Amino acid sequence: MDPTPRPSPPAPLPAVTGPKLAPFTPTAHADIEFIEFLGRENDKDSLVWKVDINGAGPFALKMVIDDMHMP
Repeated sequence: MDPTPRPSPPAPLPAVTGPKLAPFTPTAHADIEFIEFLGRENDKDSLVWKVDINGAGPFALKMVIDDMHMP
């Protein structure tokens, strides 16, 4: 079991400028252009990319790899 407590309901997104992606659902949509990989080859828990989202940016997009919930 993951020892890190998670808020329920999830915490709101930070109040900063920039586009916000909606929670990922079967109908969610965003045009994401991956510009450059900013991580390292040996990163094990996340990947960071420089992206444009819906034609705005650049932004950093961090994708967390959650091994606990992978089939």
